Amino acid sequence: MRATVSNGTTLGKSTIRVLIADGDEQQRTALATALSARPEFDVVATVGHGERATLLVSQLRPDIALVDMAMMRSDGSSAAEHIAFTTPGCQVILLSSHNEPSVVRRAMQCGAREFLIKPIEEKELIGTILRVYEGAVRQQSAVLAEMSPPPDRARTDQVIAVWGPKGGVGRTFLAVNLAVAMAAVEHHRVLLMDGCLGFCTADVALNISTGRNILDLVGDGGKSPDSELVSRVVVHHASGLDVLLAPPVEAMLQIAPAQLQRIMSLMRSIYEYIVIDTRPLLDSTTVALLDLSDVILTVCNPDIASLRNLRIFLDAAGYLGYGPDLIRLIVNRYDMRGAIPQEEIEGVCRRRVAFAIRNDTEAVSMSINRGEPLVTSQPQRPISVELIKLASILTRAQGSGPAKAESAAVGVLDRLFGRSKLNNKPH
Repeated sequence: MRATVSNGTTLGKSTIRVLIADGDEQQRTALATALSARPEFDVVATVGHGERATLLVSQLRPDIALVDMAMMRSDGSSAAEHIAFTTPGCQVILLSSHNEPSVVRRAMQCGAREFLIKPIEEKELIGTILRVYEGAVRQQSAVLAEMSPPPDRARTDQVIAVWGPKGGVGRTFLAVNLAVAMAAVEHHRVLLMDGCLGFCTADVALNISTGRNILDLVGDGGKSPDSELVSRVVVHHASGLDVLLAPPVEAMLQIAPAQLQRIMSLMRSIYEYIVIDTRPLLDSTTVALLDLSDVILTVCNPDIASLRNLRIFLDAAGYLGYGPDLIRLIVNRYDMRGAIPQEEIEGVCRRRVAFAIRNDTEAVSMSINRGEPLVTSQPQRPISVELIKLASILTRAQGSGPAKAESAAVGVLDRLFGRSKLNNKPH
């Protein structure tokens, strides 16, 4: 099927750019004709299958995408979810010949703003597009207002994602103790968000139990949550920290990226800092969480298995649009037996180590087993002092932490990855 594309290079502010994706060519033409007859619309493309629709949306950036749920090669709901994730500025209106509850529910879960049943009356089509577009404009204005605080008050809300290239590197321990240190020691309003999709251990590390989780914030019909609902859903820990737990894997898949974005926007208005414990995978939900973060603390151990996966992530980071200023490299257990020297890690990864944390297996294991964060149960212990210092650096922007001098020595990592640090200096 061919896609028809208009140049659409000079548009007035009142013009609404629309892309039409429908497997039925006759229906496509009818929709395009109805919209093109009105001066407030510009049909920038018509396409017959989902894969082409997602590609053109990312290229043309329309204001509205009319997407049929029954298309071939990536159905409409999958295309809508992809659009909501990659091009949040485009509002999706799903079209379907069926109005069963399961179909409507799926439409809302994938981030669609409206759902229309075929055959569609022209008046209903026009009214729906205008309503969705005007709602998006109002929402954008509110977001811009929030992002522009008064000159006498700097923004303090910050999302810090904690990610690791594999399990067992100490990611959850670091996320939990950083969040607790920010709340109990630095006295900030902090939310710890569990983004581990059913494999979470943050509740164990904090000795908390609840049946509530992020799914309770989605609501019926995709309605946005409010601060009162947030207060009922989060767990209030004794340290002053609030905790938002993750549901089982299959339940988390019900949350569309657009819904996650709305939840995170609300959390920013409530908390000064949001610490997210993420999965050691780059699935759609994890990438969505990383996209919404201001800082990505990338935790690794000084061993080959951890660092090989780390290099894969760092290579992928460029394609995901994560610049070097977004990612902070944290080496955990830097003094473990057989640890690869920091100079080699920096050379192969081509970036500085922002912070290094010592190995204290006994204290860490006891802390997790007892559900007592180390920074409050043993604040004078050397590893706790390091964690509190890292929390202070992140909240007060006192620098990037200690990093050793660059070295030109070629070691085991260079042999493994086939790169010389003489040609790949760290940032």
